[in-house]
Amino acid sequence: MIEHPDFYRKRRIPATIILAVALMIVFGIWVNDCTQRQLAREITFSNITLNEYSPVHVEVGFTLTNASRFDRDVNIILTVSDTADSLLADALFQVHAKAHSTAGHIKIIDKLRRPLQKNEKPGRIGIAVFPRKVL
Repeated sequence: MIEHPDFYRKRRIPATIILAVALMIVFGIWVNDCTQRQLAREITFSNITLNEYSPVHVEVGFTLTNASRFDRDVNIILTVSDTADSLLADALFQVHAKAHSTAGHIKIIDKLRRPLQKNEKPGRIGIAVFPRKVL
């Protein structure tokens, strides 16, 4: 009879390896959280204006300042609400920001959730850095 080596027998994973993997996961989540908070501190928005609007589109202008020493591709979420705080449109887009720079940008949102009524004007514009999610 042929005896097979012990390679095929299932073995339990050692507790030290499980502990090491769990610590690496927790450390990775912590590092991601720290980098997202640092990114939110280094990227600032100013001069947010509603340049132009019609029943089918909204044009928003803003100034983005990158205070870090690195070039970054920044994910931005832009929301436009009406005067009753009902969401009219939102857009998620990416902007390249050079290190230690300030640049003006214009974003045209042409897919509104509903068309603007006659004599209706967008009320509030919100803009923020879109955080990278881990879980």
